[in-house]
Amino acid sequence: MTREQEAKKLTEKAKELNRSIGRSSLALGGVYKLVDEGKLFKEAGFDSFEEWLAEVGDLKRSQAYSLIGTYRELQETIPEEAIETMQLNNARDLVKVPAKKRTAALVRAASEMSNKNFREEVEKVQPGLALEERGYKGFQLDASQRLVVNQAINLARQKENLETDGAALELVCSQFLAAEGETPQYVAAKTVADTVESAIDTGDLAKPPEPTMWGVILTAVERMETVFGFKKRSMPRGPAKIAEGARVQ
Repeated sequence: MTREQEAKKLTEKAKELNRSIGRSSLALGGVYKLVDEGKLFKEAGFDSFEEWLAEVGDLKRSQAYSLIGTYRELQETIPEEAIETMQLNNARDLVKVPAKKRTAALVRAASEMSNKNFREEVEKVQPGLALEERGYKGFQLDASQRLVVNQAINLARQKENLETDGAALELVCSQFLAAEGETPQYVAAKTVADTVESAIDTGDLAKPPEPTMWGVILTAVERMETVFGFKKRSMPRGPAKIAEGARVQ
């Protein structure tokens, strides 16, 4: 297979994975890794990895590298065929388990179980491992309410380069708490830490963030300054643009 044939094959595979499973599986990490490491985006007809990502899905460069990093970490100790069938949430939890304790049974559990059940298995293997608790919250919305909620979520994801609707909703809520005089210092500090971490190129740790990402980092820092009381809160100058697509059911 020529490089051009491989590039086209991986491009179509990435598109299909984004259509069928999206970000819920780690399978995309393997495809992104091959395209990035081999610079195959050029043979696929794109000038950069970012342009190729925009064509096959909607992940930003930093998000794709986060996915690649998780894939690469597990690839050192786990067969690729097992990694590609794994839920992304389970994969990120498995990365926190020491490599020597990633047994065949635990890997199989990561591929087959829900995240809640898999975490119970992780606790048996590595008691006391710090895994942030996850939960589900559902509620009914009128059409007009759903439009506003989705507008805020979509805009937060776009401007802050966030990977999930949950992370975007957390950011929106934390900003409301800050405006009301609450004390979401932890959330603000965590947002800065996560933003900086997402800007790190795992393939080149010495590479500085892109100009756009610098802007995202500075915005997160400014918001932390506001939350901690170092800067007065400034309100938006105009209404946010309405984003298409309904995310909240």
